[in-house]
Amino acid sequence: MGFVFQFPEAQLFEETVLKDIAFAPKNFGRSEAEALAIAKRVAQDVNLPEELWGKSPFELSGGQMRRVAIAGILAMEPQVLVLDEPTAGLDPQGRQEMMELFKRLHDQKSLTTILVTHNMNDVANYADHVLVMEGGT
Repeated sequence: MGFVFQFPEAQLFEETVLKDIAFAPKNFGRSEAEALAIAKRVAQDVNLPEELWGKSPFELSGGQMRRVAIAGILAMEPQVLVLDEPTAGLDPQGRQEMMELFKRLHDQKSLTTILVTHNMNDVANYADHVLVMEGGT
């Protein structure tokens, strides 16, 4: 299971985009070469242009940083992806691009995706099943 926090860009810490994405696979015992191959594949999956891979994640835009952080979670190759308010703070175009990214990942990789959101438009446009919580129940 991979969990993406509301502001996942706060979890970035490595020197380069690829090193940040490759951190989890290396931590789970993959070789350097395997971890980098996974990082490159996942970077492409989240639409991070190759010219950004060698840059510091802290030089990127907010949306690009978020994509790096999400790629880092996807590099763990989870069967379930939990997203907590993944579009918080994004402009309307960024929000739509992010939601389309999650939909594509769900459809292409059969990735179970749990989306926690207050945005009912996203629920209406993207959710197959809905649970509404109020007062903790």
